[in-house]
Amino acid sequence: MRCVSYSAEVVVPTCQALANTVNKYRPKKVVLLPDVYLLNEKQIFNQHHLKQELKISIVLLMYVENLEQYQSIDLLLDSFALALKQTKEIDLVIVGGNPEDIKNYQNKANKLGIQEKVHFPRQKPASELGNYLA
Repeated sequence: MRCVSYSAEVVVPTCQALANTVNKYRPKKVVLLPDVYLLNEKQIFNQHHLKQELKISIVLLMYVENLEQYQSIDLLLDSFALALKQTKEIDLVIVGGNPEDIKNYQNKANKLGIQEKVHFPRQKPASELGNYLA
C-alpha cells in the first residue's frame, strides 16, 4: 500500500477504512468516494417477490455487479458448486452483465451441473439495482 500510494497522483478509496490506511502514508493524496446508495426511498426490495419469481424456497445468495472477467465469476461459480456438495438449500442469483457474458456464465453453470441452482434474472435497469443491494 505504501509504494502504491507514494507513486500515485491521487488515491480514491471507496470506504473510510481504506482511506485511513492510505492517510498514514500520503494524507494529501486521498479523495474518499464512498459507495453510492442506489435505493430510492420509494422503492422497497421484496426478497419474497424475487424468490417467487425465480421459484426459490430456501436460502438466496446474490451477486449484483457487472460480469467482467476481473470480477472472478468463474471462481464464484466454482465455489458455489462446492457449497452445493455440502447443502442443496441454497440458490445463487446473479444480477448484471450483458447478454453475451450471461450466456457465457450460464454455460459454465451447465458444465458444473449447477444450472438449476444458479439464476440470471432478466437485465435490470440501473434505477432498480438499489433494490437488490438493500
